[in-house]
Amino acid sequence: MVYIPQHHESTPLIQWQFLLSQGDVKIKPYTLFAAGSPKHLQTATLMDRIAQDIHVGDIDKKLGLGFSIISDGTLNVCLWGGEYPSLLNQTLYTFDCNPSGEIVNFRRNNPNNIGAFCCWELGIVAHEAAAWRRYLLSHNSQSKTIRERNYLDDVFKGIVR
Repeated sequence: MVYIPQHHESTPLIQWQFLLSQGDVKIKPYTLFAAGSPKHLQTATLMDRIAQDIHVGDIDKKLGLGFSIISDGTLNVCLWGGEYPSLLNQTLYTFDCNPSGEIVNFRRNNPNNIGAFCCWELGIVAHEAAAWRRYLLSHNSQSKTIRERNYLDDVFKGIVR
């Protein structure tokens, strides 16, 4: 099945969810909705799946900090680091929803098949990249705990422009 993005009638709104913490991995989850679209998607199911995949090693935890974006049938899980701390590592899932918002047909996908991010998701990615640069640049002036907290508290809220 090929994912076909839905037309956005107006600028999507970002909804900040809760911090996902699985062991030493902390992810800032975002949900992206087109303005006026129903917001009854069962995001907790998706967050549980991320936690499970981190726990069993299907998602490499890298440096343990990152974000996720739920948008139009996709779930992007993005973690910073690895050999190079400035690299963003992506795990991509696609899914369908029934009319009640229940997640069905959840599967891992390859960004090369459907693309990495839509133009609306890139607004979140740009914010997160700037927050990560601030995190990396603060390494000499703050403790790791304070730097992590500052990164995790730095969230995008509002309208993607």
